[in-house]
Amino acid sequence: KITGFSKQNCPIREKERIGQFYKRILQRSQELEKDTTLNYQQTSFSGMTISYNATSEEEVDAVMHEAERLGATVVKPAQKVFWGGYSGYFKDLDGYVFEVAYNPFWKIDNEGNLIM
Repeated sequence: KITGFSKQNCPIREKERIGQFYKRILQRSQELEKDTTLNYQQTSFSGMTISYNATSEEEVDAVMHEAERLGATVVKPAQKVFWGGYSGYFKDLDGYVFEVAYNPFWKIDNEGNLIM
């Protein structure tokens, strides 16, 4: 359970809470395994990623660094990409792949919402 999470108070946007947020994401899912009654089975890649849209290249680097510090494996370091943005990938302790990306062509408001 992530406490204090709301549109107005997204913990990933507050530097002092980044570690707390990712620590909870990166913890193994034993409780969820018990709740679902499913056995945990890790695969190398499920064909799906969970994406986090950053507001700058610096934020991408900060999130990637914090995830790695908390035990994630960097799959692809953050770098300029062919479509004009900046992104990288990491895998959490449960094997889920996260993309952290900055798209300079998108506008994100102060609450973290994409402005279309």
